[in-house]
Amino acid sequence: MRHGTGKTVAIYNGRAITTGDLDELKKGRDVANAFMRAALNITRQNIEIVLKEKDAQLKKGEVKGAELEEIKAHRQELDTVYKQLEAQLTSKPRFFDTGTKLDDLLDFSIWREEATRESVELVEKTVKELIELEVSLPIMVMNKHLSDKKVATIHPMNFWNQKTALEAMIKVREDHHYADYDMALNALKEEFRVQIVQFALLGYRADTSPFALDYKQLGFTVRFPKKEDKIKQRHKKNIKKKKTR
Repeated sequence: MRHGTGKTVAIYNGRAITTGDLDELKKGRDVANAFMRAALNITRQNIEIVLKEKDAQLKKGEVKGAELEEIKAHRQELDTVYKQLEAQLTSKPRFFDTGTKLDDLLDFSIWREEATRESVELVEKTVKELIELEVSLPIMVMNKHLSDKKVATIHPMNFWNQKTALEAMIKVREDHHYADYDMALNALKEEFRVQIVQFALLGYRADTSPFALDYKQLGFTVRFPKKEDKIKQRHKKNIKKKKTR
């Protein structure tokens, strides 16, 4: 069903949200979720390959001194990252919070409108940087630990790069044949726009201007707060669900 077609299921700020809108949104959210989970899994698999290489080196017993200590340090830190990624993949079915039920989609639609109202826009380069941050953050933390130990770091591109991004897209298309890379990037852009506006409106610190913060440098993903707030209350006033017969 195409955008703007079908029955009206809700009205927000005087604009109708139709079944066609929600159908397209559901497809996009599913693709964004599938891409990020594939990205995490591919990164985890690549780390597993390096771990096996490190284990093989240790088993041979041919390395000694500083080189041996470096391999041990790499192996320890990589094992931690591997477990972190594995836990992230198994702890919940979706990468981004909320799913594709009616209320989830309506809520996401509202936040997306809020992002537009606040002029939150992302170019393709920034979207790719945010994807890389989400995937590579544990590796960046690992490298900080290695650096503190005066041990050589491992470049994140060993695990996530243009080739692995293509692999992730191929994986996505196994279950979402209609998807292409442009659709995935656009869907991910919308997810990040919503996260950014949520942070700007709900996650600010009292002593810091929310719009002065660099989202890319935060090192975490903003999630929905549990308690009610003024923004949600405003949304409730502006949205009106259609009664179904």
